[in-house]
Amino acid sequence: MFKTFLLIVILASWAWSVFMAVLTKRQHALPLPENVRGIYDDEGYRRFLAYSDEKTRFGLLVSTLDTALLLIFFGFDLFSAIARLLPQGPYLNPILLMGTVIAGSTLLSLPFGWYDRMHIEEKYGFNTATPGTFAADSIKSLLLSLVLSTGFTALCVFLWSRFGTGFIPFVYALVAVFSVVVSTFYMTFSKLFNRYTPLDDGSLRDRLVRLFESRGFNLKAIYVMDASRRSTRANAFCAGLGKFKQIALYDTLVNHYSEDEIVAIFAHELSHFEHRDTLKMTLIELLLFAPAVLILLALVSDPALLASVGFAQINMAMVFIIMKEALLGPLLFICMIPLNAYSRRCEYRADRGAVAAGMGGALIASLKKLSRDDFADLNPHPLKVRLSYSHPPMAERIAAIEEAEKA
Repeated sequence: MFKTFLLIVILASWAWSVFMAVLTKRQHALPLPENVRGIYDDEGYRRFLAYSDEKTRFGLLVSTLDTALLLIFFGFDLFSAIARLLPQGPYLNPILLMGTVIAGSTLLSLPFGWYDRMHIEEKYGFNTATPGTFAADSIKSLLLSLVLSTGFTALCVFLWSRFGTGFIPFVYALVAVFSVVVSTFYMTFSKLFNRYTPLDDGSLRDRLVRLFESRGFNLKAIYVMDASRRSTRANAFCAGLGKFKQIALYDTLVNHYSEDEIVAIFAHELSHFEHRDTLKMTLIELLLFAPAVLILLALVSDPALLASVGFAQINMAMVFIIMKEALLGPLLFICMIPLNAYSRRCEYRADRGAVAAGMGGALIASLKKLSRDDFADLNPHPLKVRLSYSHPPMAERIAAIEEAEKA
């Protein structure tokens, strides 16, 4: 019965992705909203539509193959067959099973990742990564994933051996702490892949420092990240605890955007900090994650559930494989609907913060340029927005900024 439920969930997830792809295709046949029609010229919009169609088709192909593999592995108890082939032991077997699954799935996905990056992204002018960079990133990602996943599995085996089903609160606390640490020290972790150099002294640096100080924040450092080694896309982010912040600007942003546009982007980000939006959203997300913990509790509390997929006893690796590959995605998708709605409200408020700082026009200019440079979807289906968008559609953001400027 439980195996049948898993197979239904896997199939339903795939069917939902197909349904959303169809909605997006139909939505793209409609005219763009009036206030964003000038972002793309005719040729640019044709390229966006071609890019969107190609990415969607390729994504559905990958999703279909992934779904077929999961159905086979769960349907024929292949995960348990792999576990039986590996050395046994309360720690060794689940650690090796988790490592084998992570390594296997990574190797299987490599050709598709290569095609997506080196063919599709290259075709439309986004990719700047060399084969060597792609290979180095893949190796680093695999090693990092193996260390984190096997280490987490080992720790959970230890907690299970000590506390039985009472280990769940400890696991939840670990996930919560890890999420906060990664969010806070994102820049530190990303240095595994990118180089950061201090922003040169000059007008841009002075304006950013003054902006932050005027709102009660101190800048520890301003860095430029070598994003152009991998992509032409532009972005920027802030990190840090309390009043002390670090800024990272993609070099693509520094090289191709005006000072006013960059300062406007950070006026928006400062509004997030003033309202503690990141902290609030992290706490809400952790609360919404609770249903996933309850499912985990049910899995480890009832050995019959694992027996239905071929395991005679609790195997912590299989518990997390079931969560990751079958249950966690749909569950978090549902949980994220209210969080995304709250996030969109925060984005509108942050945009108003930039308007209050006198940067409304520059913010609109930067948003339009980012949309064009990154091939943003200017006409997403309303259902997709309500269910999965953390930011409002561009047409609605621009309209709200213009309205705020009139107030």
